[in-house]
Amino acid sequence: EDPTYSEYFKMLGLGIPIGAVKNALEKEGHDPSILDQDPEKPLEHHKAMPLCSKSVNGKKKKKENKENKKEPRRKKIFWNTVKKANTGDDSLWSIPQDSVAFDWQNVNQDEFQSLFTETSQPAGKKLSAAPKKKKKSVQVIDPQRGMNGGIILARVKTKFSVLAEMVKKMDCGVLDDTQLKALRALLPTKVERIAIEGYIKRASLSEQLEYAGKKDLCVCEKYMLSMMKVDSVDERFECMLFKYQFDDMLKGLLEDATKLIAACEEVKTSARFKELMLDILSFGNQLNAGKIISAIQCTQPKQIDDSGEGAFGFTIKTLLDLSNAKAFDKKTSVLQYLVKLVKANEPDMLKVHDEMPSIGPAENVITESLVSELKELNDQLTSVTGTAAADGRRRRQGKDSEPNETALDRLRQQKTKIKDVE
Repeated sequence: EDPTYSEYFKMLGLGIPIGAVKNALEKEGHDPSILDQDPEKPLEHHKAMPLCSKSVNGKKKKKENKENKKEPRRKKIFWNTVKKANTGDDSLWSIPQDSVAFDWQNVNQDEFQSLFTETSQPAGKKLSAAPKKKKKSVQVIDPQRGMNGGIILARVKTKFSVLAEMVKKMDCGVLDDTQLKALRALLPTKVERIAIEGYIKRASLSEQLEYAGKKDLCVCEKYMLSMMKVDSVDERFECMLFKYQFDDMLKGLLEDATKLIAACEEVKTSARFKELMLDILSFGNQLNAGKIISAIQCTQPKQIDDSGEGAFGFTIKTLLDLSNAKAFDKKTSVLQYLVKLVKANEPDMLKVHDEMPSIGPAENVITESLVSELKELNDQLTSVTGTAAADGRRRRQGKDSEPNETALDRLRQQKTKIKDVE
C-alpha cells in the first residue's frame, strides 16, 4: 500500500519478470531489494533490516530462481528391452509393429503431460529401517523338553519297543506324517545321548539297580533310550517321511506344472495379448522419448536405444512394474492410465482374458518354487536310496532281519516317477 512501491508490486502481479521491475526501481532511484521482502510488512520494517541480511536474502532468492529454471522431469519406464535379433517367429514381438491400430492423436496430451511431467524436485527417499537381528536361541536339555515330549508320546499310544521295530523296518504303520515329524524331533541329541548312556552305566552295577534306574526315567527319556538301539535312526525316519509324503508331493508338482504349461501356451497363441503388448510398447516409447515414436522407427536396429527409447520389445516381467509406477499426481499408476487409453481406443482388447482361461489357475504357481521342490524331491530320493543301500548291506551280513520287500519295491517305483516328471 506504500504509494512509492505499490505500482511495482502491481507490475509483478501482472506477470512482469522481477528483473525488469528491479531495473525500473533502480532507474527511479529506489532500492530494488524491497521486492525480495514480505509485501505484507510495513516499509519501516524493511528499512530497519541490516544490509547484510538483505544481500543474503537476495542471494537465496537468486539460487531459488536458478532451481526453478531447471527443466521439467518426465516419468520414465525403466524396462528390460528385447532386441530384435534375440526374437524368433513364435515371439510376442513377431507381429509387425506398424499393424498396431492405436492412434496417439486421440490421446489427451494435456492430461498426458499433467500426469507424467513435473517441474518440482522429487521428495527425498526415506531410509528404510535396518532389519532387526533375530536373537539366536540355544536349545538346552531341561525338564520342559521332557514334559513336552511326554505329551506328544501319550497321543501316539504305541509301545516304544514296537515303535523301535517299526523304525528299524521303515514301516509307517498307522502313523501319519505329523506324528512321524514329532517323533523324529524327540530323537536324542548328542548331549542327551551321552547323558542317558552315563546314567544307565551308573545304574548297571546290578540288574536290580539297572531295572530301577530305567524305571525312574521319564516317558521321553524311555523313548530316547529305545531309539538309541536303532542304527541310523534319523535317516530311517527320513525314509519313512519320504514314503508317506511322496504321492502328495508328486501330485502337487504335476498339477502346478500342468497349470503353468497351459497358461504359457495360451499366452503365446493369444492374438489380443500380442497386440496389447505392442500398445504398451508404443506407450512406453512415447513416455521415455517424450515424443511419438513410429512403429517403423522401433523396428530399425540403428534407432534402438538401450535406455528404452525406441525399444523393439520388453520382458514380460516389466508388466509387474506398471502398477507400481505412479504419475506425478501420486495417484494414477501407469497401468491405470493404460487401461483408460485402451478402453477409449480399443475396448475389444479388454477381452484378452477370454483367450487365456488358464491364467487364473496358474496365477499362484511360481516356476522357481517348482524347480526347487523337484530338486528337494530328488535330494530326498538320493538320501533315501543311500539309507536303503546301507540297510541292504547290513541285512546281507546278517545283522538285521529280512528286508521289507514291499517298501523296497515302492522306493523303486517312486524313483521312476521322479524321472518321468523331469
